[in-house]
Amino acid sequence: MVKANDTLSLVVINQVRPVYVSFAIPEQDLASVRELLRKGPLQVEAAQAGSIDKPVATGRVAFLDNAVDQTTGTIKVRAIFDNADAALWPGQFYTVRVKLYDQNDVILLPRARCRPDPTGSSSMW
Repeated sequence: MVKANDTLSLVVINQVRPVYVSFAIPEQDLASVRELLRKGPLQVEAAQAGSIDKPVATGRVAFLDNAVDQTTGTIKVRAIFDNADAALWPGQFYTVRVKLYDQNDVILLPRARCRPDPTGSSSMW
């Protein structure tokens, strides 16, 4: 109970196991994400900010907001991570990647090996 002239300390309690990570996806990806969520859980990887090549934790999409943020054109998403080893910490920034599907028998090129199309007809060739 707080009374007049009482000092009040605010406390923030952050849960670490499991931990929730909030991020946003582009509006144009909403239909694909919703369809895939109907089929089953979507895997999510989190890595230190700017370094998705070395994920530190794997989780799943737990929540998809029901509104598009009109200022950014994005939808809020929340993922849950078991975080047994406390690799993710509240307040830190992470790079998050949602795994939508697997493709077999494809050839991948490093981004550095791709160059702009000199004719301007497409972004890569």
